Amino acid sequence: MLGQYKQALDYYQQSLQIMHDMKSQYGEGIALHDIGVVYGALGKYLKSLDYLQESLKIRTDIKHKNGIGQTLNNIGNVYLSRK
Repeated sequence: MLGQYKQALDYYQQSLQIMHDMKSQYGEGIALHDIGVVYGALGKYLKSLDYLQESLKIRTDIKHKNGIGQTLNNIGNVYLSRK
């Protein structure tokens, strides 16, 4: 079934906590990015930008160029979607 945003957020939050506990910045960057994408899909643009900016900071710090590009792309998508 498509569009189960609450369930997706629950799983991403669990992932974020595990990655944080493991001290995996790479994993945290992914989880934060994915949470931001879900909030964007829900129309919660400011919350989405908060998570995406946090992801971008981590991905920049660890020099994960592909991740930086993905996050910048999704930040742009949020700005396009905002009314």
